[in-house]
Amino acid sequence: MVDHIRNPDHGARGLVAARPEAGTAGHVFNIVNHQGRVLFSDVQTGFVDPMLYKTFKLMRSN
Repeated sequence: MVDHIRNPDHGARGLVAARPEAGTAGHVFNIVNHQGRVLFSDVQTGFVDPMLYKTFKLMRSN
């Protein structure tokens, strides 16, 4: 998932749907390539720890 955002040019972005385990409730947060660094942003909680999740789906938004 990170490589899909890191490899394109600066400004690549998308939404990530993540779940701690299959079949459980998850969360959606933003992912962006800012000058080669992949950053996560969650405007609902203000904090994202991708290590809390096991399954991910990426939807590119550009």
